[in-house]
Amino acid sequence: MEDYLNTATIVEAKNEKIKSEAILHNLINDFGMLLKKVIQIKEEADKQKQYGTSSMIDEYILDYGKKIWMLKQTIA
Repeated sequence: MEDYLNTATIVEAKNEKIKSEAILHNLINDFGMLLKKVIQIKEEADKQKQYGTSSMIDEYILDYGKKIWMLKQTIA
């Protein structure tokens, strides 16, 4: 677990009370990071002509984008 936490870009939450709006903002940021990563994977897959991987990643891009949109709408 320690190795994972050292290489992860998503920050582990502290064990403290926070407001629900802060949780939503944290989720938006985390899904935003994941979205950037899968876009990078798609671009690399396209460069290497790995079309199956590229196609599979499209679903992740759509899913993360939808989640970000829904969380932003919840805040609004």
